[in-house]
Amino acid sequence: MTRFTSWVVGILLPLQLAYTSSAIDYTPIQPPSYPLAVRNPYLSAWLPGDQVAKLPTAQPQFWYGSNLGWSVLANVDRQTYNLFGVSRPAVNTKAATVVKASFTSTHSIFVVTAGNAQFTLDFFSPVSPKDYVRQSLPFSYLSITTSTNQPFIFALGPTGSAISSDSTSESIRQHSMYDSFTLDMQQASFSGSDTPALSPSSGAASSDSGSGSASSSSSSDTAMSSGGSNTYNMVHGIFMSIAFVILFPLGVLVLRLGHSVIGHGIIQALAYCFVIVGLGTGIYLSQQDPSTRNYNSAHQIIGLVLFSLLAIQALGGLLHHLLFRRGKNSIIGKVHMILGIGLLILGIVNAPLGLNLAGDSKYNKYYIIVVAILGALFLALSSFVFGLNQANHAF
Repeated sequence: MTRFTSWVVGILLPLQLAYTSSAIDYTPIQPPSYPLAVRNPYLSAWLPGDQVAKLPTAQPQFWYGSNLGWSVLANVDRQTYNLFGVSRPAVNTKAATVVKASFTSTHSIFVVTAGNAQFTLDFFSPVSPKDYVRQSLPFSYLSITTSTNQPFIFALGPTGSAISSDSTSESIRQHSMYDSFTLDMQQASFSGSDTPALSPSSGAASSDSGSGSASSSSSSDTAMSSGGSNTYNMVHGIFMSIAFVILFPLGVLVLRLGHSVIGHGIIQALAYCFVIVGLGTGIYLSQQDPSTRNYNSAHQIIGLVLFSLLAIQALGGLLHHLLFRRGKNSIIGKVHMILGIGLLILGIVNAPLGLNLAGDSKYNKYYIIVVAILGALFLALSSFVFGLNQANHAF
């Protein structure tokens, strides 16, 4: 091995080890220093290679070793990040994460991430000593580009007359179309004196002389169609309220007051049909609203649990009836009665949670009044039936 080869290996081996041991992508290798602004050997600025890992607080240097003040900061989602050369970070700022460092004959490029944004810092030093025009330009160019998808929401409608009241209790209608999407802010740019108009879907060209481009991706396949949300909300609320506030208690009264098993079964089956309609509309509404697609609200969780237990309740009631006709007493009857009371209470309580989820909490007081009146009537009839039964047993 020649002396020159040994010297090259001695230089490159530590660099390669440093490259493989770091999480930062160094391309092609990690050099002793990176050129930032180079005019000639006596007029240049560099960044020591061992400071790349701490690029947000790194200290650039002049060619003779003196520190150079050269800082880059960025604000992402109202949070300030230190990207480069901030030796004394301010309070409440965060350091960006270094992802990649590379260099060419004229560029030193650093890639960092800050929040959900990625920044590329490109230090460009033209090396063309015989080009006097280029040499007469500033010492260096620092260009910063970013690539990020930012979340957006949109809402349209409803159609009709606008609200002209300034009352804080004024009723407002829900948007008829809404959804969320992401937009690449780097691609959403244009040039020209005027803001470019959106071209129609047919591809007609805009009269604006500037050019622009945008790239976006929607978080869902389709936005909610117009005109349906209010109707489905009403159907869901009305059908579920009728089922749990009127039909299910009425089925109990028919069994206790009239001793009609058939009437009890018919009314309960009708109530189940109302619940199925309410469940279907509830699932539809949940899929249309981005904030409820995960089914993680209390109203949605209770609703799904209720429907599952109602299926068990129906099977338990049918099985109890078959066993009772054969003259067999089982614990299924008691479980059916206790579970029925629990499901009835849970369904009644779940309605105000649904009104809160839909933004219609102002209707809770009316719902409570109706439930209180019907509940008092139910208790009065139950007491009357209990008194009649006691009198019949006395004779």
